[in-house]
Amino acid sequence: FCDTGCTLSRTSFTTTYTIGTAPTTSFIPWTSAPANPGRYVNGTMALTGGAASGQRRNIAIADSSGLTLAYALYVRPSSGDGARRTKTTPRCDGGKPPNFMKAL
Repeated sequence: FCDTGCTLSRTSFTTTYTIGTAPTTSFIPWTSAPANPGRYVNGTMALTGGAASGQRRNIAIADSSGLTLAYALYVRPSSGDGARRTKTTPRCDGGKPPNFMKAL
């Protein structure tokens, strides 16, 4: 997603937010849930502030309560720390298989 050869900008699909109350190493609560949290499933979450800053994880589940990470963080973030989340849609390839997957 938004890699070399893609004309989409990752920043267009990334939002910055503050972590909500009682985060754990595997669950990051929203301070305010987005309108469609499911768009973040299979996206990424990167911590940008606090003791856990610099850690990045894939998002396994996103619902109205927060983000469940595919793998636990090494350090538990604190409520109020900063983070970025990236949506996974739309795809640069239009949802089509890569060239090497096409039938001959």
